[in-house]
Amino acid sequence: MALPDTLHALLDPASYPHPCNTIELIETHISWVLLTGEFAYKLKKPVHFNFVDFSTLERRAHFCREEVRCNRAFAPDIYLGVVAVCADAAGALTLSPDADPSSMTLEWAVQMRQFDPALALDRVLERGELGRRGLDTFGRDLARRHGALPVLEGTAADVPARIFGPVTDNFEEIESTPLAEDHAALIGETSTAARALGAALRAHFDERISTGQVRECHGDLHLANLALIDGVVTAFDCLEFNDNLRWIDTMSDVAFLFMDCLYRGEQSLAYGFLDGYLDESGDYKGVPGLAYFAAYRSVVRAKVAALRWVQSADTASAESSVRHLEWTRRWLARPPGKLILTCGLSGSGKSYLAQRLLGELPAVRLRSDVARKQLAGLAPLAASGSGVESGLYDPQQSDATFDHLATVAGALLRSGEHVIVDATFIERARRDRFRSLAAELGTAARILYCEAPLEILEARLATRAATGADPSEADRSVLALQLERFDAPGAEEPVHRIDSTMDLDERALTDLAGQLLAD
Repeated sequence: MALPDTLHALLDPASYPHPCNTIELIETHISWVLLTGEFAYKLKKPVHFNFVDFSTLERRAHFCREEVRCNRAFAPDIYLGVVAVCADAAGALTLSPDADPSSMTLEWAVQMRQFDPALALDRVLERGELGRRGLDTFGRDLARRHGALPVLEGTAADVPARIFGPVTDNFEEIESTPLAEDHAALIGETSTAARALGAALRAHFDERISTGQVRECHGDLHLANLALIDGVVTAFDCLEFNDNLRWIDTMSDVAFLFMDCLYRGEQSLAYGFLDGYLDESGDYKGVPGLAYFAAYRSVVRAKVAALRWVQSADTASAESSVRHLEWTRRWLARPPGKLILTCGLSGSGKSYLAQRLLGELPAVRLRSDVARKQLAGLAPLAASGSGVESGLYDPQQSDATFDHLATVAGALLRSGEHVIVDATFIERARRDRFRSLAAELGTAARILYCEAPLEILEARLATRAATGADPSEADRSVLALQLERFDAPGAEEPVHRIDSTMDLDERALTDLAGQLLAD
């Protein structure tokens, strides 16, 4: 849908109340964006799909205001306000903060501070300039922003509409396009698998919505809607036009970027981002829904591509839609993942090695220190003031922590994820329990045993305590107790011994990952 004749003058720099030399028009399936140099203006197309209704000028004005309000939770420095596009008696167009009563208001637009489109992360990635650390840091930032967002006062009765409804709508939208004529089997198989997984997770979703984990999120968090602004990854262009697609499980927000990285073959970026988010939020209770939401997000991209194909007859869009459906079908058909348990005394380098392995395996990391704090309602880096085997480290609290980790690990393994449970695992009984869990699921478990001399362990603990940047509260007294009770893995256990005084190079890391995943 090209820019209509009534708005064509917006391609003329003279229509703007500020200096600009050239105008660049960018079109999506529901909007036009005009880049003027200092500012960008986003206009909504007069479209009506089952997920968005911009069919009247009044609705477009409302959703322009909503776009500014919602995006200020993520990018307050970018979203400046709403302007009216007016035509005077001679037909000349002007832009102003308010509708001009002496002119005709033709349209409304969101005014944004323009940034270089080359800074969008999909383009940064194409140039090979996107490092894992940037998305790890963004994951932590997103977790903090999610924690401050409004919470939906919902109940389990809302799950069909809030969680399952958008998935159904996506498939129906795809089925309404000519794409369905040639790919009916693919669409049908993918839809059936997605619905089956959703049904299996119904109790999980009931709990999520009832415990306040559905919030007013970004809703459209993929690489093209992130930009490296002033060196910081910033989310923009959140989904303002449909409350049901924005008031979502926070893990659905996470899943879009996670999926987008995986679809592009960037597993290190995907799992680094997820690890940063989980390390900051401690939301391990949410990750059992990750596979479902990643599938949903891939089908969103399939739907958008299909609609773009209908609008523009662009065969590349049709091909993109099919590729996303094929990716989703493979994703939902994954066999159970492998389980890796870290083992070793505090300060032995378990967490450092586990973090490095995330992208190589790839795997979701569950940290006992983070889970322990999260279950107690504390932030991961909060000091609990607990003593040895008291407070958070009371034996009953420890049992509850490992029960929680086993539940989450089992759900992830069943969905096809490899899982690293990052804990000391100094007790043989705890290791055996998790190995039995893997066996029950028909998969393998491996033990990653990290070792270092006592003086190095003590030095690492002192350094860690001084920085305050680790959720572990282990000190020399804890280490002394561990030394007394440590039941080191024996030859009958599936152990990989690591001398953590030696840092593994990339080739050795890749070799280790292969060994851990071997049948």
